[in-house]
Amino acid sequence: MKKALLIPGWEESITQVAWELIVNKLRASGYQVLDGRPDWDNGTHSDWLKEIEAKYSHNKFDLVIGHSFGAMLAFKLASKVKIQKLILCSLSPWFAEDVPDMREEWKAMVGLEIIKDVSSNFIFKDLYRLVEDNVDLVVNIKGADESDEIRRRFDEVNAKLCPTVINIPNIGHALEERLYVNAVLELLDTIR
Repeated sequence: MKKALLIPGWEESITQVAWELIVNKLRASGYQVLDGRPDWDNGTHSDWLKEIEAKYSHNKFDLVIGHSFGAMLAFKLASKVKIQKLILCSLSPWFAEDVPDMREEWKAMVGLEIIKDVSSNFIFKDLYRLVEDNVDLVVNIKGADESDEIRRRFDEVNAKLCPTVINIPNIGHALEERLYVNAVLELLDTIR
């Protein structure tokens, strides 16, 4: 059976309506769906990734879908293991290269420990080459109304990895917006 790992964004869960639609679509397509939601209340990006790796170390993934912070974890995971298809939904701009220009309110929201972690362990220029070697298909999705920071990260992924690109008009960052989740569901129909 094919395996799909879903990594929702910070404080999201695959039991939320949008994620449930994705889960149901994947199950109907023959996937075993694995919940990659880490304990967002404790640790850093590196801790969250270790938690996912420990939980699913025996698995090989046909598909990994991540949203926001979950997309960052999916991206880092893809730098370490072979994945057939990687779908990055609104990949967060929290890589080392993003920190110098990061909004102060964002830094305050997550704290110094997370900022130090991404500065040391999530270096985009090192990771994208590994992702390129490990992943057969990268799909990069974002809402057209996302922040400038997310647009810059989206553009860099596109420039470095030349993935399949979906830019959803009239939508922001929220996967639970109907247009956003519909774009993901339509994509899943095409990449089975």
